[in-house]
Amino acid sequence: MPFALLRHLYTWIHGDRAAKPWSDFEYFDDKWKRRIKRMSGMIENETSFLDIGCGKMWLKEFLPQGGVYHGCDYTRRDETTIICDFNKKEFPSLSIDCCFASGVIEYLDDPRWLFDQAFRSARSLIFSYCPLEIQPDLPYRKSLGWRNHVSREYFFDTAKSIGYNRQTELLNFDGCDLYKFKNGNFL
Repeated sequence: MPFALLRHLYTWIHGDRAAKPWSDFEYFDDKWKRRIKRMSGMIENETSFLDIGCGKMWLKEFLPQGGVYHGCDYTRRDETTIICDFNKKEFPSLSIDCCFASGVIEYLDDPRWLFDQAFRSARSLIFSYCPLEIQPDLPYRKSLGWRNHVSREYFFDTAKSIGYNRQTELLNFDGCDLYKFKNGNFL
């Protein structure tokens, strides 16, 4: 059966998850640790971290010795979790070295808002995203619960307009792009 037909069938069965809360279909795949490990390789001099959409807090395993970790998610993951719903424009008041977002930007209504908040809080932003260049099938994207559908150029333009400088990128790593932007105020 052709892959496009399988995606269409999946979308028909599961519907548009973007209209549902994340808690209705949340799951964690151990394979995502590979992405987080690769993203953590972009850490340079950063020592304090806000893990946006922290989930199982896998990032802690890959931080440099002595790194200060703050996990943030829409629900409590442990006793230290900072609870924020980014789609309700909630963001913690912290001053840190790095905002880290693996597998979360796709689920945001307004990624630019998150970039603005990260810019006010951190020296750098490390994140993953599956852009339209990698997955252009909008019904399929929506069936996964993804709420925004933008190109690589959107992130480059948005980051530049906010004041980020593009630092590092790895295109199409396990089906998504990995980026590091630095806050121009700290260079």
